[in-house]
Amino acid sequence: MRVDARLVMMLPAACVVVGCAMAPAPSDLTVTFLVSDLTIPPVDDAGRFVGIDIDGLDSAGADTSTCDGRTRDFVSLYDPSEHGIDNVVGRLVNVDLTPLGSDPSATDLIARGHLAIALRVSGIDSFTGDDAVRVQLGTAHVPGCDTAVPETCAPVFDGATLSSGQPVVFQSVGPPVSMRIVAGRLQGELGAVAVPAALLHAPGEAAVLALTIRTARIDVVIQEDGLSGSLAGGLSVNDMLELALMLDPTTDPELGRRALEFEADLDRSPSDPLLCAALSVGIQLSAVPVTPTD
Repeated sequence: MRVDARLVMMLPAACVVVGCAMAPAPSDLTVTFLVSDLTIPPVDDAGRFVGIDIDGLDSAGADTSTCDGRTRDFVSLYDPSEHGIDNVVGRLVNVDLTPLGSDPSATDLIARGHLAIALRVSGIDSFTGDDAVRVQLGTAHVPGCDTAVPETCAPVFDGATLSSGQPVVFQSVGPPVSMRIVAGRLQGELGAVAVPAALLHAPGEAAVLALTIRTARIDVVIQEDGLSGSLAGGLSVNDMLELALMLDPTTDPELGRRALEFEADLDRSPSDPLLCAALSVGIQLSAVPVTPTD
């Protein structure tokens, strides 16, 4: 067989001398990932923000005739060619809700065993492009722990970093969904995902309260050694109001609802173009591969 000299030049020297096997492409590979961090970083100096274009609009905030048009959208933090990024909650959190030094972060909750979001991705034939992979949302905990005592189920950390490859018990949440990998990015609709109120700087024990992103989507770079990118969707006005009243019982419910509805930019009412039922949120997600024992 004739070997193209250009290919030989691309091989390590040891391979040219003694020969070596090329790493095979994945075939129907399954990888389980455990979320290692969830954050809402500030908008950068170029106006780029974490999130996804959820509503298909690129709003400058000038259209005051609709609830989804009066809110300014952003440029993607990961790809400056992507516009229309929706993240009202992120803007509010970084502008109006100043974190306190004692507020626990999502990483703190993961380290304490109170947050254990896992994703099992199966049917992977390529990490650069695959039109048919399956993604299973779940939770994960260390084997042999007492699930009634979250602290006993906390994953292993190496310093401040969640250890990859550690054994876990994976428990599915809902059925698997179909997604695709495009240019190395895993993209699709995940379903309902509960995230901690810690992302909104909820203090103390309130940080573990769950907020449900009812139709969550992910757009993350996927490699065998981890995930990194955006988790996004909408938080309902009702859920956000319930959290506000829980954190501050003196809040006037009617005024609170009006304030949230003014900011809401998703799920526009068919009968009232100025009324949206949810606030967009974009969250930066990181995850490491783990070894399921099931």
